[in-house]
Amino acid sequence: MKIKLFAGILLSGVLTACGGGGGGSTPVIAPAPTPTTTFNMDAAVASTFTTGINLQGLSAKDSAGNTYTLTAVNTPVADDKFLGVTQKKVIQGVSVSVNGIPASVGSGSLYYALSPTRILGNVSDIGNVTVNQQLTSLPTAGTVSTSGAYSTGVTYSNSSLAIQLSTNTTLWSLEADSATTAWACMTTTTIQSGSSSTFKNCYRISSAGVISGAKFTLSIAGQTLTFQ
Repeated sequence: MKIKLFAGILLSGVLTACGGGGGGSTPVIAPAPTPTTTFNMDAAVASTFTTGINLQGLSAKDSAGNTYTLTAVNTPVADDKFLGVTQKKVIQGVSVSVNGIPASVGSGSLYYALSPTRILGNVSDIGNVTVNQQLTSLPTAGTVSTSGAYSTGVTYSNSSLAIQLSTNTTLWSLEADSATTAWACMTTTTIQSGSSSTFKNCYRISSAGVISGAKFTLSIAGQTLTFQ
């Protein structure tokens, strides 16, 4: 099993523990309240690149009871050339284990710009190159239940950009979490050889864009799993 590093796959923050409670024979789950504040999604995404992240222990279970554990890391490094132009750079790494046994490891270099935050593209650990085209900027004062097109991209076999492997589209959205926080999400759909796959990356943010949690949704072995 190979976990593909999409442009922006590691847009995530420091995982925090989930709380819970309640009792009785018929528990009632209240819907997440709609906050009245606005959220700086652009600042949140920028911080995952400029400050870096280290997510450990995001987990999910499949229908057979197997436990998948995901680790994701962003490490800021010095500016570097991307397609001949010096750009800001972060090294990304992601690994997945199944029932404690390592199953997949991937890494790559993501190139970006700030003010506003733009993901320019990336280079995978096997040399595939993704080039993105920005469609809109991320909101700096967005509200819950809003969304929009963020970027489109093309992945090539190498830096010559001669052989196209796949295309992708990424949408941003702000989704309800609590009265003071929201889920800032990026959903990337990739089409390769006529087949499509979708990866959704969300992180919990405050109004100022401070990250306090993360969750990933992706398909593994034909099942859709949410890591959190």
